[in-house]
Amino acid sequence: MHVATGSYERGDATLAAERSRQLDIGLQWKSGHHLLRANAFATRFDNFIALDASGRQIPQPGEDGAATSLPEYSFRAVPARLHGFELEGRTRLIERPWTLDANASLDALHGSNRLSGEPLPRLAPMRLTLGLDASAGAWRAGAQLQRVASQQRVSPGDVATPGYTMLGLSAGWLQRWRSGEALWTLKLDNAFNQLATNATALRTARELAPLGGRALTAAVRITL
Repeated sequence: MHVATGSYERGDATLAAERSRQLDIGLQWKSGHHLLRANAFATRFDNFIALDASGRQIPQPGEDGAATSLPEYSFRAVPARLHGFELEGRTRLIERPWTLDANASLDALHGSNRLSGEPLPRLAPMRLTLGLDASAGAWRAGAQLQRVASQQRVSPGDVATPGYTMLGLSAGWLQRWRSGEALWTLKLDNAFNQLATNATALRTARELAPLGGRALTAAVRITL
């Protein structure tokens, strides 16, 4: 258990120091290429520094000269409680003539204002990730499927964020020579071209800038 402190400035005012008491419990088992890891935590804040919508709209001139308004966000210190868990596993499915490893992870976070019971702003939703990694000689290949749940527990003034599923694929070739090596890689992100938004971003940024769509990236890393 440990206590964390910090201070933050808000304009010309300084918020009270952020103080917390945290308890972490972790377990791990490993044998060869097999791994299981679990971690759980709980944090109690006397003063949690939260950035949240105040409910006010600030008038601003638009690009075309027309009047518009933007939501005001302000920092405030609130008593809060956070708790969550992380699970991770990895296992070797095939050893020869080529290797195949499977991995999975699951994490979740829950946070509330201890006075009002309202959710803390912009908490990450539950995430489940499943992956496969294969290799044979100099060749590498991988696939990762991630399911992010919808975030329905939102602070007042915010809106729910839809869930999404993303698939990533990768392939690589390791080229070796006497004085070094080069790793050639090809990655395909968001293969389903899902439209997704980040629940941890401010609502204005979330709506204007969703997560990236389908993208193909080629790269080489040279080590001498």
